[in-house]
Amino acid sequence: CSKLICPQVAEIGTSLSVVSSEIYRQRSAFINMEDKLEELRRNQRNLVMRTTVHTFKLSDLEQFKGLAIYRLVGQAEVLLQTTEGELEQFEGRLEAFKDRVTAQQDEMVDMRNVFGRLEQSATELRAADAYKAHDIQELKRGAMQMEQRLASLYHSLDRYIGNIRYDVRSILDHMCNANNLQC
Repeated sequence: CSKLICPQVAEIGTSLSVVSSEIYRQRSAFINMEDKLEELRRNQRNLVMRTTVHTFKLSDLEQFKGLAIYRLVGQAEVLLQTTEGELEQFEGRLEAFKDRVTAQQDEMVDMRNVFGRLEQSATELRAADAYKAHDIQELKRGAMQMEQRLASLYHSLDRYIGNIRYDVRSILDHMCNANNLQC
């Protein structure tokens, strides 16, 4: 190798190594993001199931509330006064429960937004991965062409040096024979 060619070849090899490392890192990040996306989907399914259960419970509680009011009307004034406090407490808990269900529904909307952003990021990463693969192919082709050119240059130089040796040897032989010297 000449002093100019070997560093360039080493630099191309280093560049290929760096690009390969970056692609590996990008793929690892993409797989990690897909794992997180799957976990978020699992969480969303769990939240949907919990919200459905809470909705049924809320419906049952509404029915229970209606029955409680119906029974209170038929009872005596003393029982009415004692149960009104309990009913208000129950309604407070019911309202708190409704607020929790509403908060969970808001969380689900937020989760859908997060899924959308994550899917967009995954799509962008897939596109970047394909682009990097194309760049690597181009670098490999360029390196192979450079290697072929270097091999051709080496063979040309080798032939040229062989011709120079032959010419020098011929000149020395001619000079030695002309001067009766042994070379």
